[in-house]
Amino acid sequence: MISLLGASVGGATDGAFGVGGHSTTATGGAASGGRAKTGGVTVEGSDCMGNGGPSMVRLPQGYCIDTTEVTRAHYSAWLATTPSTALQIAECSWNTSFAPNPSCMTTASVCQSNCSDHPQVCVDWCDAYSYCQAMGKRLCGKLGGGSNAFADYASASLSQWYSACTLKSQL
Repeated sequence: MISLLGASVGGATDGAFGVGGHSTTATGGAASGGRAKTGGVTVEGSDCMGNGGPSMVRLPQGYCIDTTEVTRAHYSAWLATTPSTALQIAECSWNTSFAPNPSCMTTASVCQSNCSDHPQVCVDWCDAYSYCQAMGKRLCGKLGGGSNAFADYASASLSQWYSACTLKSQL
């Protein structure tokens, strides 16, 4: 299952791939364009905002990441805008719907009631990519930019997502 966790580097929206996880939580004056430091991460005002979804924080590694995974409520709000699959990147031309996979959503391991604050699961890479693009974000990728090799997803020295999760455990 894929869950969503967006990232941003100065507003870039490249197509790097990452799978979900919980990153860092921060509070402070970022919403007003200010700057706050919380738990070892710097919250930036203008370059870590995106267009919706979870709020973002700037990590010491130099990129921004969502403070939480994208929730079902975030994803449902986007789906309610009826995004067009015609606007997807060419690699996703096969994708006819952004809706979560219904058979996956009914499995025993997926929350079945009062789940709006749970991470969105059961979406494919094209769904996640399109959601992040609509939110002015991108999927996590390789530290330093670009896409991760699949085998590198669990390397704190190579993967933005894994590095953020590792940083969280060290704070």
